[in-house]
Amino acid sequence: MENVEILRVEIPESGIFAFDPNGLDLKIGERCITEDIDDNLALGKVVGRIKFQREKSARAMRKVIRKATQEDEKRFEENRLKEIEARKICRKKIKDRELPMKL
Repeated sequence: MENVEILRVEIPESGIFAFDPNGLDLKIGERCITEDIDDNLALGKVVGRIKFQREKSARAMRKVIRKATQEDEKRFEENRLKEIEARKICRKKIKDRELPMKL
């Protein structure tokens, strides 16, 4: 058995997930860069810390990559706005072409 600490990280529009802090000293409320469930980079917010014991042979957890910078936060916000605009365009094209699909 080994003592382990994990971070609970909230990734917007995805949920709250457990991550290995990867040696980083992140506090509740701080933002960090992680991998989402599709192995893409995600901006998350630390919402909790949990300490527990686990078997050494237990499977590895996803790790926090790094603490988020202001540049990271700006880039993720820009991408979020681009995604909203792209969805609007796609919905309009689907409607204009009367395609039998959902987005």
